[in-house]
Amino acid sequence: ENPLVAETGLCQLHHGRLFAERLGPGAMAMELESQAAVKEKDECQERRAEASARSLCIATGMMITAATLVLPSRPAVILAIKGDRAANTMGKMSAAAAVVELLVNPLLGRLCDHHGRKPFMLMAMVSNTFLRAMSTSMQSSIVAQFVDRMLSGAMIFAFQAPAAVAMADLFAK
Repeated sequence: ENPLVAETGLCQLHHGRLFAERLGPGAMAMELESQAAVKEKDECQERRAEASARSLCIATGMMITAATLVLPSRPAVILAIKGDRAANTMGKMSAAAAVVELLVNPLLGRLCDHHGRKPFMLMAMVSNTFLRAMSTSMQSSIVAQFVDRMLSGAMIFAFQAPAAVAMADLFAK
């Protein structure tokens, strides 16, 4: 512990006692109780921040794992559907996804700021689950693959951006 900080803390405590002694023994007890209550409140807030950070890390890990599990299988599915035009189709899917993300992500960011983070994080997880289920159940449909590719990227942003902001807010001082 920094001796200067410890000394400053002792000085503040000493001055608080002198002030409380001038007001009487009851005021001194109230001052010490008040300091203990503030310390307990700070410790409680710190424990909550650590628990929230842990939950955010776990949720982020689950979301990223779910997103990356699908990536290796997509080219094989598109190859089975389109044959020799698979590379061209994958390029069009990526371009369409980029346009959707360019248009949707700023809107999602503003809505998230207005309505809160949690609804958008939950919406992103539920949407990605639905999109993955749809693309898996309709593997021979190029439309289902396009929709999954276009919307899943935006939903990953709808989760990651609020999660990053929430983490920054937890530890900002």
